[in-house]
Amino acid sequence: MKKPLGNRRVTGTEQYYTPRPLARELVSLAEATIPNFSRRHFLEPAGGNGSFIDALQDHGIKQITAVDLYPKHELVKKIDFLQFTPSGENLVT
Repeated sequence: MKKPLGNRRVTGTEQYYTPRPLARELVSLAEATIPNFSRRHFLEPAGGNGSFIDALQDHGIKQITAVDLYPKHELVKKIDFLQFTPSGENLVT
């Protein structure tokens, strides 16, 4: 029998973390398509374990706001994104 993929916990607040290699690949694609990439402020609404934070930092991005109900990374703020009002110029979500 094949093992199911993903998070098999059933709590009502399941977390599915983006694999780090995928986050790095997506950030590379974003860098190739978003003008003024290095001067943008990035918002990660489901920061989780910080996959995208680390990938953005690897690309020299310093302006990152990350939120999550269950943060697993030191730079992710414990905030409900649906109750969060982002601020900043050149914001990319």
